[in-house]
Parts: sequence; structure tokens; C-alpha cells
Amino acid sequence: MRREICINAAAVTVLVATLVLAGCALKARIYNLDTGQILVATFNYSGSGKGPIEITLPSGEVCKGEYLTVAGGSMAWGSVFATVYGPAGSATATDTGYSGSIENKQKGSAIVTGNQGTVVECEYVTTAAGAEGYGACKDNKGNRYKLMF
Repeated sequence: MRREICINAAAVTVLVATLVLAGCALKARIYNLDTGQILVATFNYSGSGKGPIEITLPSGEVCKGEYLTVAGGSMAWGSVFATVYGPAGSATATDTGYSGSIENKQKGSAIVTGNQGTVVECEYVTTAAGAEGYGACKDNKGNRYKLMF
């Protein structure tokens, strides 16, 4: 006896749309430049350029917030990036900004706030085609971090 499976095209479309809209949880590593500790951030990547992000600090403090990636960059981007990476490389950076040419890249910012008062802000550069990138973070307690995802 032969069985045939009939797939409803509308049901498949709804399933695919649901999976795309739900996004997927990805991990980023945040390296403390003073202590060497590695923090893990979890962010929801849906391809929209924005979403939620969460970091649990070594103290157990949970920090939640959001990220936003902008094609073509944005005004006033780079002050955090410059404090970690400095003016080395092919771009120039100061404590007040960033200037240079980055081809096929997008820039973004993220901010999380903790339930014990910690605020962590990050700036990053990502590939135009996906969720891979690097950046810099600092918190309101004087710590500086490199970000890799």
C-alpha cells in the first residue's frame, strides 16, 4: 500500500513566517579588558536590525536592554568604540567620535540596564549580510570590554 503525503502550502508559509519572525537566540562574548573575565550576552536575531539583549554579570546581576543596527551608520557613533580600540588601524578615533571608511558594514549600538544599577553600553560593527561582528562596550563602573559575535 502506498501512502501519499499532502502538504498544505498555506500551512507551510505560516510555519516559515513564524520561524523567521521569532528569530533565533545568538550568543556574543564580552571580554573585560581589565580582569579578563568573559561575559556572555544573549540576543535575539531576527534580521530586522533590532531586538532584545540580555547579559548576566559575574555578580549575578541581570542586565536587559536592546540593540539597534543601522545601515550606513548614525550620527554620534564611536565614542565608546574609540575608548577601547583607540586611534590604531585604518580608521581614526577620538573620545568624541569615529571617522573612517568601512565597506559593506553596518554600525549599531546596544544598551542594557541591570536590576542592581549597572548600565552597559556597546557600539559595534557588523557585516551587512549577517549577525557577525565586533565592537566595544563600557559600563558605568569604569570597565571596558571588547565584544565579539
